Amino acid sequence: MDSSTISENHFGSVASGKNPVLPSPPHKKEVEHHYQEWLSKYRLVQQYDHDLQLWEVLLNEVSRLDGGLTKASSLITLELFRFSYDLCLNRFPLLFAYWIKYAELEFRLGFTEIASDVYERAIAAFPNSVDIWASYVKFKLLTCHDDVELTLAFELGAELVGLHFMSHSFWDQYINFEERSNGGGIKVLNLLKRIITIPLHQYAKYFDKYIKLSKKLAIKEIISPEVILKATKDLQIRAIKSQKISTATDGLTVTSKDPNSIIITKAELDIELRKRFQLETTHLYTVTQGKVAARWPFEKAMSFRPYYDVSFIDETQIVNWRKYLDFEEIECGTSEPPNEITDITLAVSLELNDRYSRIRALYDRCLVVTASMEEFWLRYTRWLIGVGDYDEARVIFQRGSLLLPIGRTELRHLFAKFEEGVGNYESAKIMYDNILLVLPFSIETIILKSSLIRLLEGFDAGISVLEQFLNNCFQGDYVTDTASTKRNLKNNPDLTLPDVIAVIIEVANSYRMQGYESQCRQVFEYWSGVLPNTNYQFWLAYLRFEMHHVFITNAEQKQQQQERLVYLIKTIRGLQGESMNPTEIKDLCHQYMVHLLENGSGKSAIETYAELDREINFKL
Repeated sequence: MDSSTISENHFGSVASGKNPVLPSPPHKKEVEHHYQEWLSKYRLVQQYDHDLQLWEVLLNEVSRLDGGLTKASSLITLELFRFSYDLCLNRFPLLFAYWIKYAELEFRLGFTEIASDVYERAIAAFPNSVDIWASYVKFKLLTCHDDVELTLAFELGAELVGLHFMSHSFWDQYINFEERSNGGGIKVLNLLKRIITIPLHQYAKYFDKYIKLSKKLAIKEIISPEVILKATKDLQIRAIKSQKISTATDGLTVTSKDPNSIIITKAELDIELRKRFQLETTHLYTVTQGKVAARWPFEKAMSFRPYYDVSFIDETQIVNWRKYLDFEEIECGTSEPPNEITDITLAVSLELNDRYSRIRALYDRCLVVTASMEEFWLRYTRWLIGVGDYDEARVIFQRGSLLLPIGRTELRHLFAKFEEGVGNYESAKIMYDNILLVLPFSIETIILKSSLIRLLEGFDAGISVLEQFLNNCFQGDYVTDTASTKRNLKNNPDLTLPDVIAVIIEVANSYRMQGYESQCRQVFEYWSGVLPNTNYQFWLAYLRFEMHHVFITNAEQKQQQQERLVYLIKTIRGLQGESMNPTEIKDLCHQYMVHLLENGSGKSAIETYAELDREINFKL
């Protein structure tokens, strides 16, 4: 298992975000006969699978079957137990307490392998949960005796949750493991040094452990050879300077001496090294203390709700997360993701990677609490794309598509556009199709799909997608060459006339951008005749289309344009009281009047302007 592991079970429907229909329970006949109380609660969950309280009631009920789960529980009871927990955690993968309870119950029942599998699924679904990791490594310490495997597990946990401000429960387990394996030696000290550079809630505790352990070890064990060599040379140079001052006082002349000829005793060197170690530790403490103090106001403000919940988030919490993310991005800078070290030093590379990881760690924490808010998923994915970490951006897109309600389409649209941007056109098309399966009248989705089809298959294919959509919105057939009777919208609560008009305008503008002016005009003329109603945006688009030919020099064409505009304005003015109010009609007329002033010529233009000015300003 690694940090990029994603359960197919959890991300099987990310493209649409639609939750699958809950299946029938196992051993259906036996359940109907012997487990009616459980079944009644499960049927409620099937009907209202978004209601977390109903799921909690179901899990409480399954834990009471046969008088409580024990090693003597029947096979059907155990299957219902796993069935209930699996479905609940598939629906709400961020419920860390239930993942832990599930795994611990399996372990207590004697199913160690199943418990291990549950923990691995929990980490795949919720990789940045400190509580899950603390419980998992505790479980591993009880069941695994391979230090290499344990070290790998701890290192993966440190990568995923080690920078969490409240990750002390995980680090305590890691320290206990190293103390058990190495007896409190240099490996434990190195681990503590790694921890004390992280701004943690309990940072002072780890500094105290670090200082106490360092006093038990020989100074040369904890100081690098390079530092020892530099300290030795500094002491030798200091000794030479001291001799010069002494002989100068006596009036004697001293010749220069080679520093390497000065002998430094072990006691002198140890004292010097201890001083340097103390200075370094004090500096580390001051830096970490400053980082903790800077973050504490944000951490304190979120103490009310630092976990996932389906209820609404208080506005103060949302504002706090925005400010905290702003702070971390400014504090750490815009750092690029870890790369192979080339032309920069190791220290600088590690510092850049640490900054990048800290920002990511905070985003991961934020998206636990704000999992139902599209704003923060969009912010995180855009930040990842901005720093060039496309692989991780794709993972976050997938997680967000799973957790957000299907009605939140902006993230899914951005995901599809992201895949288009990297050349995965088929994946983007599948996403659009899956959204439309659930939301068949999603205007933004159909327009985005049309643009993609136009890119892949040509202009006609893209327009065909929009025209087919319009045909599905209305009763009757879509025919662009005749404007006959009015057509009524299909009776659907998700279908509104303004949205449909937006698609009509998109079709017309697509023709115009391709230079197909007659087809564009044909679209406007057809729909102005058959729409049961129109709105300001439709007529504004129609009017702008007819006015955009400002560089016509041919007199005959200019006359035709003027005649079309006069007829269009007459039509618009006749709509008062039907589909537009007087103010909207007046605004459209004013736009035409501006066009006459800027592009009209001759006596007819002046007369038309004067007539319109008199009528709309004094009669309306």
